[in-house]
Amino acid sequence: MITRSLGLLALLWLLAAPVSAQTTQVVCGIRYPVVPGLPPVQDTISKRTITDSIPCMRGGPAISNRLRDRLFLRSDSSDRGLLKPKPPIPPVPVLDTTPVSVSVTHGSGWQVLIGQLDSAQVIAKDTSGTNRNAAVVWSSSVPGVATVTQRGVVRGVSVGRTNITATATMGGASGFSALDVRASDPPPSEWDRVIRDTLVNGNLRVPAGQRWLIGRNVRVAGNVLVQDAVLGMRPGSQLKFLGADTARYVGRGQQYDAATFDPDIGLWVWGSGQLDIGCTPKTSWNRSGSDPTWLPGDEYWIAPTDADDTRARRWSPGQPIPQMDPRVPRAEVVNVTRDCSITGPGHIHIHSTKSQRVEYVRLDSLGISAAHFYPAGEDPALNGRYALHFHQSGEGSRGSVVRGVAMTNSRGKGFVPHESHGITFIDNVAVNSWSSAFWWDENTQTNDILVDRLGVLGVELPWEVLGFDRSAKPGVVLPEGSNMEMRDSWVAGVRGWEGYAGGFAWSQPLDRVPREWTFVQGNVAHNNDGFGFSFWSNENDAHNTQNVVAYRNRTDGVGAGAYLNGLQWTGGLLLENGLTHNQSNNINHLGQGPFYKKFRIEGTTRYAPFNVGHRNVAGDAGVYLLLEDMDLIPAAGKPKVLISNGANPWFARWVRSNMRFADFVFEALAGGNEGSNIEIDNDGNGVFECRLWVENGVRRQQGPC
Repeated sequence: MITRSLGLLALLWLLAAPVSAQTTQVVCGIRYPVVPGLPPVQDTISKRTITDSIPCMRGGPAISNRLRDRLFLRSDSSDRGLLKPKPPIPPVPVLDTTPVSVSVTHGSGWQVLIGQLDSAQVIAKDTSGTNRNAAVVWSSSVPGVATVTQRGVVRGVSVGRTNITATATMGGASGFSALDVRASDPPPSEWDRVIRDTLVNGNLRVPAGQRWLIGRNVRVAGNVLVQDAVLGMRPGSQLKFLGADTARYVGRGQQYDAATFDPDIGLWVWGSGQLDIGCTPKTSWNRSGSDPTWLPGDEYWIAPTDADDTRARRWSPGQPIPQMDPRVPRAEVVNVTRDCSITGPGHIHIHSTKSQRVEYVRLDSLGISAAHFYPAGEDPALNGRYALHFHQSGEGSRGSVVRGVAMTNSRGKGFVPHESHGITFIDNVAVNSWSSAFWWDENTQTNDILVDRLGVLGVELPWEVLGFDRSAKPGVVLPEGSNMEMRDSWVAGVRGWEGYAGGFAWSQPLDRVPREWTFVQGNVAHNNDGFGFSFWSNENDAHNTQNVVAYRNRTDGVGAGAYLNGLQWTGGLLLENGLTHNQSNNINHLGQGPFYKKFRIEGTTRYAPFNVGHRNVAGDAGVYLLLEDMDLIPAAGKPKVLISNGANPWFARWVRSNMRFADFVFEALAGGNEGSNIEIDNDGNGVFECRLWVENGVRRQQGPC
C-alpha cells in the first residue's frame, strides 16, 4: 500500500508540473491551472481568495489532489496537457430505510417438540435491498400449537402446525415461517441406519442417498465422509475422533480426496451432502446468570471485568456477576453444556451444494494448529482445517443455520464461512480458542451473512505451539463481502501481543473487494490485551460503525488506522480506555471526510482519552477530521488530546465538544506536527471561534478558548 501511495504522489507531482504561464497561477508555492468558469483558489483558514498579494496562511490552499482529479480532466496533446473542467458530481442519494421486506429465519425444516424452546430471527431489507435493524411484533397463528415471545422465542404446546410471523412496526412489512410441533424425536425409521456404542477403525462413510444418525458413544479412528448423503445428530449423540496426528495433516483442498487427505482426520461433507444436527435448545450466554434452559450442573464460564484481567474463569449459579460500571453491561456468563457433541482433535470441512443445519451441539478441540505448518512469524493454524469450515460453497450454503453452538478449546480458527453465502449464525459461543473465533480468508468475498449474539471468551495460541512469539489473533475478524451484519455480540479475554490480540478487527483488503458490514447494535469489547475495536486498512470506504462499548482493554477501546481512510464512527462509550487515531484524512466513497460523533471517552493514567498517532502518509489536502459532540474525561495528569510527533501535520475540527487550548498537548512542535491546524466551534453555530496551529516550530493560538 505504501508503494502504491508513493506512486500516486509521484503521478500527482507530474500532473502539477509547470505549464504555460498564461494558463496557470502560482499559489502558496503550488502551480494551479486557471480555467474559465471555475471558482478561485481559497485559503483553508482565512476563506479568502488567494492572490499573489495576500500571504498564504498555514494549512495551504483549499484544493486537494483528489478534488483536482474531480474538477479537471487532461485534454488532448494539442492543448499541451492543460486541464479541462469535469461535469459536476451528482449528490449521494438519500435512501429510504423503511423495511419493505421481512423474512423469518430458522433451521431447515423448522420443528420443535412439545415443551421445547427455539428461537427465530428477522432479516429486514429496505428499498435498496440492504439489511436493516427493524423493530417487529411477533405472533403465532395458532397459539394452542406454539407460543412466541416478543424476542422471537417459541415454545411447543401441542402437536400441529402454526405460522410464526414478524411484522415491522415501521411500514408494516411482515414475513412468516411455518413451525411444526411434534410429540417426540423422529423415529428410527426416518434413518437408514442409527450408529451407537461403536468404535470404527478407519473411515466411516455414509452411502450416497442415505440418512444416517449418530447415536451415543460413537468413536471413529479415521474420517467421517458424507458425500451426497445426510448425517444427523439428535439429543444424546456423541461423535469422537481418534488418532489425529497434526504432523501428518496436509491442509487446503476443495473436498475429500483419499490419496491426499486421508491423514487429515475430520468430518467431510461434499457434493450434495448435508449435516442435520438438531439437539436440545440451550441459550449460549446472557448477563443475568439464569435461563429456563440452564441447569445447576451445567458447565459455566464468566468473562473478566477487573482492570488488567484477561482470564476466562469457571462460574457457578448463585455466584455474583460483576459490573464494571452501571453504564456498561454486566459480565457475560456462558453455558457450554450441550446434549450432543463432536470431539477432536479433528475438523469439520463443508463444500456442498446443500444448506446445512448445525444447532445446539458442542464442538470441542476441533481445528488444527502446529508451528511447523508455517515459517516463524506466520499463522500456525493449518489452512482449511478449522473447527467449522464452510469452504467455497457459494450459493449452495444459502439458508444454512448455525445456532446455539458451543465451541470449546478450538485448536485453530473457529466459525469460518469462506466464500459461502447466505449463512445465519445465532447465539453461538467460543471459549478458550487458539485462534480467531470468527474469520474467513482475507481478499475473498462472502455475502449475506448475519451474526447475532456471538460471544467470544478467551483467545490465545499457546507459546509451545506458536514457537516464536506471543499470540497475535483478534477474537473476531470482519473480512470482505456485501450485506453482512454483526450485532449484539461481544469479545473478552483475548490474550497476547497488544498490537493485535484484541476484540473486533477490520483487516486490510488487498484488492478493491467490497466490505459492507452493518455494525450498529449492541457490540461490546472488554478486557482484551489489544484494542477493543480496530481498523487497520487503507481504503476509501466509509464503514459507518455505531454504538460501540469498550472498557478495560489494555491498548485502547478504539484504534483507527493504518495510513489513509475515511472511517466514520457514531456513538461510543469507552471507559478506562482511550481512542487512537493513526491515519491521515481521506475523502471516502460518500464524498465525505472521516468523523467521530457522540463519544464519551474516560481515559486512564496510561493513555489520554484521544490520541493522535503516526500519520505516516499524507492525507488529502484540505480534508479535516470532524469530531462532534465528544465528551472526553482524562485521568489526572493527562490531557484530553495527545498529538504524537507524526510524519505529517494533523487537521481537525471540534464541534460542541467543550474544548480548550490547554486540552491539546503536542509531543513535539518540530517534524511532522509542523503545519498542524485545529479549529474549535464549541457552540455548534458553524463558526470556529478558536484556532490552534503550529508554525515554524512554534505553537500558536487565537480565540477565546
